Amino acid sequence: MINMQDIRFFDLETKYLFKEIRKDWENLTWSQKEELRKEIIPKLKMGLAGIMDMEGKVIFFTEKEIKKLVNELLSAHTIVGHNLIRFDYDIISSYCSIKEMEEIKNKTIDTLKRLEMLTGRLLGLDHLGEINFDMKKTMNTIEIPKLIREGKIDVVKSYLKQDLLITKKLYLHGQKMPIKYLNIDKVTGKKEIREIIPRW
Repeated sequence: MINMQDIRFFDLETKYLFKEIRKDWENLTWSQKEELRKEIIPKLKMGLAGIMDMEGKVIFFTEKEIKKLVNELLSAHTIVGHNLIRFDYDIISSYCSIKEMEEIKNKTIDTLKRLEMLTGRLLGLDHLGEINFDMKKTMNTIEIPKLIREGKIDVVKSYLKQDLLITKKLYLHGQKMPIKYLNIDKVTGKKEIREIIPRW
């Protein structure tokens, strides 16, 4: 049984986008992107990360504080985030050992991965926040790396905190209540709102 007070919500933003590292990124096929991910991921660089506790307090970490971030994640009992396994942790793995990364992964609840298993869909955090809680990201995600490089950290902190708030609400709501999502039929294109109780 998870002690709710021991849960930490985690999110990370990078200094660069995939398309900034690889100019033809958006023209590549899915399989081509998968082949290049391992090579490109370390080049994205960690820009800013945040860890939120159950009271809503957020601790932020810059790239220079990556070791402190890794230690915070290692000391956490349970880590919750959206798309941690396939993105955030790939970024962090460039800065820590394989053993440390495995320990962090083993106590992680990835809401994107869980919802994909249940629905067969990759459901974005912005979509889930808006359709369930009328909460949206504070700005377009693709603008964040440039802001980090320009040193506009306070703006990025505000964006990151909103993402963490949505993640926290999604997790708590999904423990007992249904999560709504928009399903689009791949054949007919028909759209309908569906519900699932993930129970994480």
